[in-house]
Amino acid sequence: MKMAGGLFSSIERDRSMNDPIGFLTICRIRETFVYRIDVSKRTHRGYRAEDWGLASPFAACELVVRANDTHIKLELVKTSNVLASSILLSMAELSQTMNLSKFLEPVVDSSRYFVCPFLVRSV
Repeated sequence: MKMAGGLFSSIERDRSMNDPIGFLTICRIRETFVYRIDVSKRTHRGYRAEDWGLASPFAACELVVRANDTHIKLELVKTSNVLASSILLSMAELSQTMNLSKFLEPVVDSSRYFVCPFLVRSV
């Protein structure tokens, strides 16, 4: 996933039928390029961005970081529709370890890309 463009931080309460817990939006990245990657191409050192076909992203969308008292999650949003959500990351686990390696994995050939597992809602 490549992140580019302006970084806009906002605090919004998102209480809807789909999200009864009420997550706060803590960050929005307006332009994010998303790539589908073949997990079998992961080497013992990690993923290589050059293997993804960087000229042809799967989607260009907005990356939204949301949090509540217990969890944090990432969402990929295009024209107000959530395309995919990341796994929920426990705030308790994060505060103990300060380690995002279960959530985000750096790419070995670039500092501009990272890998994050998402659950696709629609294509």
